[in-house]
Amino acid sequence: MNSIFKKFGKEIKGCKTAEEAILTSNLNFEVEKLPANYEKSNGTIVSTKKYHTIRADNEDYLGTVGEEYNICQNIECFEFFDKVVDTHEDIIYTSVGIIGNGQKMWVQAKMPDYIKVGKDDISEMYVTLINSHDGSTSIQAKLTPIRIICQNTFSAVLKDCKASVRIQHSSSYKERLNEAHEILKISNKLTQELELIFNSWATKKVSDDKSLKIIEKVLGLPEEEKGTRAKNSLEAAREFLMVGVGQNEVTTKGTLYGVYNAITGYVDHVKYNSLKAGDANLKNNLFGNGEVLKKKAFELCLNYK
Repeated sequence: MNSIFKKFGKEIKGCKTAEEAILTSNLNFEVEKLPANYEKSNGTIVSTKKYHTIRADNEDYLGTVGEEYNICQNIECFEFFDKVVDTHEDIIYTSVGIIGNGQKMWVQAKMPDYIKVGKDDISEMYVTLINSHDGSTSIQAKLTPIRIICQNTFSAVLKDCKASVRIQHSSSYKERLNEAHEILKISNKLTQELELIFNSWATKKVSDDKSLKIIEKVLGLPEEEKGTRAKNSLEAAREFLMVGVGQNEVTTKGTLYGVYNAITGYVDHVKYNSLKAGDANLKNNLFGNGEVLKKKAFELCLNYK
């Protein structure tokens, strides 16, 4: 079972620079910003103070943005990884991908840090950098732990340790790209904190009834007005809790850590695995409801008594 990034992106090997990673994946296109003017029937050109972003190679439309929006080309956005790789030999590029026809792009690198729960339940730490050209999101660098045994992607929210950096497409984005390096500085701290939390959860026994109540709080109770789809979602999540990949380990069977893994596994491999459009799956896990559900699950488990 592959992680969402491997499933919807392209696995890359042997790339030493961001440019090599992008060239290998044929994602080295540039983006242009053109005025979104229109012509009235009397021939008058009207300026809307809006702009279209398009791919320079094929003129595909990507999005509509404002006057203050600045394009950050893929290569310049991802180049920040090169300095990191130069100073940390254990960091390697692993995958790169595109959403839509270029609205968003991402590149992922594996960090040397890892989370060990129990004796041998390992989650590797990755940093994912996301660039967008449609005005929908900022430039983002995210720390994404991925559990090896089942490839669940975790989303954690810790008060004193942010797991992401966001940079707006403003005129100062070039200077602020250096802030993306900050996420690498906190990687070790986040890894250590999550390792303590997950090991604590792995020793905390939770009955089936209480486990199901946590799942219901995350996904919503199966009220009649919500219809069959909500009930089916709950049933699928319950099934993942009992028989999902990685749920029969010492660390997860009947534990709070198992509940959290059941929800993240359900989100990654069931709820957003059945959609026909792969882009929709990845968007939900990176920006949408999938990420919201995982964060809600983390907070509920963190506050469980």
